[in-house]
Order: sequence, then C-alpha cells, then structure tokens
Amino acid sequence: MTLPPTGGPSRNESTDGINVRISPVQVRRAAISVLVLIAAAQAAHWAFNAIDGFLVTLLVAWLLAIALEPGIGWLMRRNLRRGQAAGIMLAALIIGVVGFFAAFGGLLFGQLKQFALSLPSVATDLLGWVNQTFNLNLDIATLLSKIDINSLANNLSGVAGGLLGIVSSALGALFAMFTLLFFVYYFAADGPKIRRVVCSLLPQRQQELFIKVWDVSVEKTGAFVVSRIIMALLSGLYHATLFAVIGVPYWFPLGLFTGLTSQFIPSVGTYIGIGLPILIAVAHEPLDAVWIIVGATVYQQLENLFIGPRLGRMTMNIHPAVALASVFIGAALLGPTGAVISVPVAAAIIAVAQAYAHRYELIDGVDAASSDGTSEKTT
Repeated sequence: MTLPPTGGPSRNESTDGINVRISPVQVRRAAISVLVLIAAAQAAHWAFNAIDGFLVTLLVAWLLAIALEPGIGWLMRRNLRRGQAAGIMLAALIIGVVGFFAAFGGLLFGQLKQFALSLPSVATDLLGWVNQTFNLNLDIATLLSKIDINSLANNLSGVAGGLLGIVSSALGALFAMFTLLFFVYYFAADGPKIRRVVCSLLPQRQQELFIKVWDVSVEKTGAFVVSRIIMALLSGLYHATLFAVIGVPYWFPLGLFTGLTSQFIPSVGTYIGIGLPILIAVAHEPLDAVWIIVGATVYQQLENLFIGPRLGRMTMNIHPAVALASVFIGAALLGPTGAVISVPVAAAIIAVAQAYAHRYELIDGVDAASSDGTSEKTT
C-alpha cells in the first residue's frame, strides 16, 4: 500500500505564479508624470521666490487689518458702514505714526546719527573697560585688522548705489508703503466679502468650519497683536525714561529698541533689549549698567504680575518655547520681517488648534505627575 505524499508538491508538479508585466507605454507614462511633477515643483519654487516679498506684504497687511478690527467693530456699532469705519481707523493709524515721527522723529534720528558717529569711540571705551576689568591686553587695531575693510566698503558702496540708487530705494519704499496701506484697507473693509467669496467655493459643511476658523483666528490674533503693541509702547516709554534719568546716551532709540525686542522676540527678547543699553552704559559710565539692570528687573516684575495678566485676559498665552521656535522659523523663511510677524501667526494657528483639537479624558495619575513631578501609584 502506497501512502500519499505529506510534503510539498513533487518535482513533476508545477505551482501557479504571479506574472507582472510592465508595458513600455506604462513606463513612458510614469516617466512623463514624474517629469511633470518635478517641473511643477520647480515652477512653484521659482514663483514663490519671485513673489515672496509681496506675500510678506499681504501677511503684514492682514495682521494690521486684524489689529484694526476692534476699532472697526466699535465704529460699526455706532451706525457707521464698514468701509467708513475701516477708513477712519486706517487714517487714525497713519496720523498716529506720522504724529509720532513728527514729535520725536528729530530726536530719534538725531540720536541715531550721533550713535553711528560715536561707534568708534564707544568701541574703544568698551574695549578699555574690558582690558581693565579682566586684566586683558586687547588692541583695537588688532581687532580691526581681522575685518576685511575693503570688502566692507565695497558692500556699503553696493548698498548705497550712488544717488540714483538712493532715489530708487526711496521710491521703492514709498510704493511698498502705499501697497501695504491699500491691502490693509482692502482686508479691513472687505473682510466679510472675502469670507463670502471663499465660502461660495466650499460645500456647506466646510463653510461652517471655515467661518468658525476665520472668527477664532481674527478674534485671538487681533487681540494678541493689539496687546503686544500696547505692551511694547509701555515698555519703550518706561525704559526710555529710565535711560534718560540715569543719563545713558541715545536714550530714546535705545528705549524703543528695548520695548520692541522685549515684546516681539519672546523669551530672550528682554535680555537682548537691555543688552545694548548695558554695553553703551558700560562704555560711558559702568555704574549706570547696574541701574539699568535694577530698573529693567523692576519693570519685568510689574509686567509679569500686573500688566501682562490684565492684557492677557483678552488674548491668549503662548508657551515661550513655541513662541521662540516660531521666531526662528519665521526668520529662516522670511528674514527679519518673518521674525516679527511669526508670533502673531503662531497665535492664530494655536487659537484654531485649541478651538477644534479633540481632547481625551486623562488617566489616573496624570494630574499628580504634572503637579509635583511624581506620579501616584494606582491599584
């Protein structure tokens, strides 16, 4: 009696296989598709590089229009049309900026000119203080010899570009300013129309989501921008007064620099803001640097305990690590302008995420772990 085989198929038996055949037509189609995608990506990259400045202008205009939104709403509640309210708020913004430079422009630019002319003497005095304090023997001539003066002069001359270059730069700046103001008014006056146009391109279910996202981003970002501007003005006014009382040279531009950097550069902005005045004070009168540190510390405590929480009630708090990362990303993508506007943009993104992110119930022990660093043992 012969038993049937228990193993796999015998040598005489054949197994069914899967044959994959790729026709030349399919290969050509795949190759053409890949080439088209690469060409499209290159074209998109070229187009973005060509209009990145204009995109930044649109983004700044959108943020300014959002900052005008509370005033526009206040005027509309007093029976003014949206276009009129937007025009009044934009005119008030222009008058405020022009009035500021009319009142303090001479002082600001005069001190900036004196500061630029006194940089060599300031550097010499600062180096002398460093040598005396730390028992060093640094030489200003040796340090300057390490700088390629010819290259620096060529770069400066290239930037200047002669009289024609100066005139062209002035006209370009004027055109850019009018373009910015035009889009600020357009976004502020026709914001509801823009929203309706976008909604008309979406299904009804997505329209509701878009309107909610729009409202949240406008409300939170607008409040955030306004609060940052107010805090920057308060900080600049305080530090400019402090520097003037102490007797620090160039107190007005240094105060503005401290106020802007402390509010629009998170975490490290405060230290950067007082770092430059401290260097100037050390070169002029070393004891003044101590008074600057004391005064800045007092204001920082007042801001953290009183000013910040009161203004923070109408806006949202951003974690310092997230804000600092947004500054680095914005600077890498869009340069200095990106660093300034990155925090408001991050505020809008976080506001939308907080409004629509799905949250889950916490497990046992999470609260204890987050409060004291150790989790409770559960049974």
